[in-house]
Amino acid sequence: MSARSPAIRYSNALVKQEPSSPAAAGSRRGLVAAAIIFGVLSYFTVRTWSPPTAPLPKKNPPSSLPTTAGSTADEAATESAIRFYSERIKRDPDDTRSQNALAEYYLQRVRETGNEDYLPMAIQAARASLAAVVPERNFGGLTALAHAEFANHGFAEARDHAMQLTQLDPTKSESYAILGDALLELGDYDGAAKAFDQMRSLGEKDTGKETRLARFAFLRGATDEARRHFVAALDLLLASENPPRETVAWCRWQLGETAF
Repeated sequence: MSARSPAIRYSNALVKQEPSSPAAAGSRRGLVAAAIIFGVLSYFTVRTWSPPTAPLPKKNPPSSLPTTAGSTADEAATESAIRFYSERIKRDPDDTRSQNALAEYYLQRVRETGNEDYLPMAIQAARASLAAVVPERNFGGLTALAHAEFANHGFAEARDHAMQLTQLDPTKSESYAILGDALLELGDYDGAAKAFDQMRSLGEKDTGKETRLARFAFLRGATDEARRHFVAALDLLLASENPPRETVAWCRWQLGETAF
């Protein structure tokens, strides 16, 4: 599937920055939209890397989630995390955990700012991690690289690395989730369906699974099924300790598009 798929066009409303050139605008919107889509489907990955020094916003009631103050606090937390892990890498360039975390936070920054300059930085951090420790002993590094490649429209590369992840550990649902995402963007709906079925069979229900299943149902025209999955995802998000504003907003936007 190209960058002009319906789901990506809908997500373009979240992009904050617009370049002057129409051609450049299309490229920027596509790259940032891919980062947004993949990010809202995988936000738990970033949260698992949160350093002790990165301030997180306090829990707010759902009615106050889309506030400017909250968004500013989220961006400040991301910047704090980037500084934290950058300093650790300066002290130890072979610190793969910090490289992996930095790659994910760079992708988070793309989603928060619409600035695609962070995309190559994410790829570089993930590759540096894999250069220090091979994928067979660095599952997180390969996962971070697949995330970054997908966000950068490297769908074939993301697919290949996701397949490698499933071979390294076939019990990880996230590996099949990445694989399904990449196959979906490449237009392989049958392959994506198989990957998502495998994803659903592993582990408990979570936001990432529900939003992927919702989006896949929507693209197949099964709007009732899509709505059920989006509602389930939103319920899970709002029940979490610190609901991520970008993901909540994305789910609500998709519910609106599904209703339309």
